Amino acid sequence: MTDAQRAVVGFDGSPEAWAALHYAAGHCEAVVAVYAEPPVQDMSAAIVPGLISPIPEIEAAVSPPSIPRDHRVFRELQHNSIDGTPLERVIVNDRPAQALIAVAQDRHADEIVIGTRRHGRLRAALSSVSHDLIHDTDRPVVIVPPPKPGDHRGLADRSGR
Repeated sequence: MTDAQRAVVGFDGSPEAWAALHYAAGHCEAVVAVYAEPPVQDMSAAIVPGLISPIPEIEAAVSPPSIPRDHRVFRELQHNSIDGTPLERVIVNDRPAQALIAVAQDRHADEIVIGTRRHGRLRAALSSVSHDLIHDTDRPVVIVPPPKPGDHRGLADRSGR
């Protein structure tokens, strides 16, 4: 039995991202792994001698479906499923929280799933991705704790082969 039909998962190839991906695959009918690449901004157009102007916003762009499989972050995620659950890979040129929200809306996801790293209290309090997600999205956000040291369940065969 599944809790959600589709989950969007923040994915950067880290053990925490793999834990989030396996969590989503364990209770959803479909998973969309999203990698956010911050857009490159051309500083030369924004700087005029004696005047500093804000850099114009760059629209987020979802890459064509054929590109993500070849991207370095998805090298270990080559199959079209994870733990038997259908998998889609997406790369978005935007900040992580905004990329996850945009893909969740576009794919009609029921929830957004992200992994979390073990940080000190100050750094954890300043985690902008989880903070922005919780405050800016209109759907549930699941934050999966990191795997415990030495716990490699589900991570040894990461791709779900």
